[in-house]
Amino acid sequence: MEPHWAWFTLAAVLVIIEVVSPTFFFLWPGLAAGIVGFFALAWPDTGSVPRIVLFAILTLILALGWRTYLRRYPPMASDNPNLNQRGQQLIGQKAVVIEPIVNGRGRVRVGDSTWLCTGPDAPVDAVVAITGVDGVVLTVTL
Repeated sequence: MEPHWAWFTLAAVLVIIEVVSPTFFFLWPGLAAGIVGFFALAWPDTGSVPRIVLFAILTLILALGWRTYLRRYPPMASDNPNLNQRGQQLIGQKAVVIEPIVNGRGRVRVGDSTWLCTGPDAPVDAVVAITGVDGVVLTVTL
């Protein structure tokens, strides 16, 4: 097997691992392996030791370069940090009790949905304020 194909294969495997894993670790070695593959294609007479050293150096340069870039240009904070946290979005809103809150547990309607809730005892049709959320259970007060 030609050496450049081995490096291209390693690059492809590392990038595929990056795509299917939740980490951000395999991208830089994958890119470095691809660059070494092109190096091996352009200069086929170089030995394997210089290629491995080049791979290690490129991996460090790419990883540290990305880290430096992130320090200089940090990711912007989301303008909607509760986008996928529906319960968190409800804090501060009013709800109507649809099943009486007895012994601290009941059910409320918020908009067109109903939620389990915990809070002080309250009768049906009482208006309560949502003060917190624990999973899918809202915390309410009168």
